[in-house]
Amino acid sequence: MKGTSRLWLRAVVVVVSVASVSACTTTVRKHPGFEERRKELRSVAVMPPEVEIVRVVFRGDNEELREEAEAVSQRLAELLEAELRRRGFEVKPVRLAEPELSQDADLRFELTQIRATFAEKSAEMFQVGRMSKSEALAYEASLGPSVNRFADRAGVDALCFVRMAGWKKSGGEIARDWTMTLLLGAATAGGLVRVPHAKGAGIEVALVDGTTGDVLWANAAGKYGDFEGKGLESMVEDLFEGFPK
Repeated sequence: MKGTSRLWLRAVVVVVSVASVSACTTTVRKHPGFEERRKELRSVAVMPPEVEIVRVVFRGDNEELREEAEAVSQRLAELLEAELRRRGFEVKPVRLAEPELSQDADLRFELTQIRATFAEKSAEMFQVGRMSKSEALAYEASLGPSVNRFADRAGVDALCFVRMAGWKKSGGEIARDWTMTLLLGAATAGGLVRVPHAKGAGIEVALVDGTTGDVLWANAAGKYGDFEGKGLESMVEDLFEGFPK
């Protein structure tokens, strides 16, 4: 799927940038007219989450874990809908399930295109994970008016787009990491060496005006460790921390 290739590498960037704490910076991106336009938005639909999970292997190509990604995608949509309801939105179904897409080739193509656009804009927004607050809170980006097709179909004022990528290391890859860690520790005479992480994930989300396609608010979150159970819940909570209720 276009936009997801090597998406897990973007997750690494998100995790590292989110971990770089600074009181003068933020991962939030907010349109300068957000406060006024937020008042006009009453309903929202969550677009099908674009999720990629890979097993990073010691030799050969990384393995895409499609079934695990599908399970995470479904849970992620539920968590996002719950957060949006808590912030006063009426959440409506997006009506883009596989049976509906299979009956409309044009709709499937348009979904692929808008996902690619979001992937491009998301990469631009979070190329620098943490940005000065003055820049980040007056940030302008747009997916264009093609979002109309999906907002009208769902009967909503806004759409929530989300991309997520996670990785899990194979036994061989973990063993190699530990070997490198031990060698580095020996080379530095027992100096502090970071323990390698076996898994992690990053999420990028955006609230988009259903008429103009403007990105009104966006954020990124990431973590090492569990990202399928409680870890997924905590990342979604982090994403919406500070979002106006």
